[in-house]
Amino acid sequence: MKSSAKLFVLVLLLFSFACTKNKPKAEEEYASTLLLQLATTPSNALDTCIALGKKQTECLYAPLVAQGLTAPTVSDETYTSDCRTELSSSSFNTMSTIAQTCVLTCQDTDWKTKLASGECRTSTATSLVISSRTNTVVTKCIRSCFQTTNTSVSEADLPKLLIFNFIQNGD
Repeated sequence: MKSSAKLFVLVLLLFSFACTKNKPKAEEEYASTLLLQLATTPSNALDTCIALGKKQTECLYAPLVAQGLTAPTVSDETYTSDCRTELSSSSFNTMSTIAQTCVLTCQDTDWKTKLASGECRTSTATSLVISSRTNTVVTKCIRSCFQTTNTSVSEADLPKLLIFNFIQNGD
């Protein structure tokens, strides 16, 4: 992020503190946390999308690897192409790069958690997708990405922000 943009966000943060004197303390702290998160989020949606795609692929092929089988490889070019397509889609192309990165980071964290917990080795692709769609931590995280800019995401639009384009049809 350019230094002028950082300065703007910091000024905005200071202004928000001055304007929130009447809000309850917890709400005030939450708002400042969201602004700080926005200010410190690296804005590289493409790299975040690629990392997310790799985590999804690793998770989906975990049952094969657990059985000692070799998982098919996906090239970096495929991830890059898929992510460029996704980021230019109607679900993402109206968002800032920081907002895109934030939404993708929420999902990347979800897939990392699935890998670390062992859920990937024991679940089907369908159940993994359903668990992401119903995971309140993921949805709250995505909503916070929008709240930092005083906008919101509808229930109908939330699933459109979950990236599953790397998942093959079937289990």
